[in-house]
Amino acid sequence: MTGCNAASVRALCLALPGVAEAQHHGGVAFKVGGKLFATCRDLGEDVEIVFGLEPDAAAALVASDARFTRYARAKNAVVVLGSAIADRAELRTLLGASYELVAKPRAKRPARRRASKR
Repeated sequence: MTGCNAASVRALCLALPGVAEAQHHGGVAFKVGGKLFATCRDLGEDVEIVFGLEPDAAAALVASDARFTRYARAKNAVVVLGSAIADRAELRTLLGASYELVAKPRAKRPARRRASKR
């Protein structure tokens, strides 16, 4: 297989700060702060890589590049085969974007005020 393999995905993900590796539906999940940002599943001759992006970025990537497809279980997730990624730098950028999406702190919503009962 040319392109990126499971070892490449693992090395790129684990190089990011605070990343933990876990089993996930027969594959490997990469999480930061307990939140999943990428998975990798061995297909024998290839690997399936799933990662999340901002919804608009995911839609644009899928629309502009036939190597990428939507992941059916999440509107912002994208699937690509490792053999379709010729450049590790491209995969590093995509996995980094997915990591940042999950790792960045989210603003807390203001507490809702409950109407008092009279």
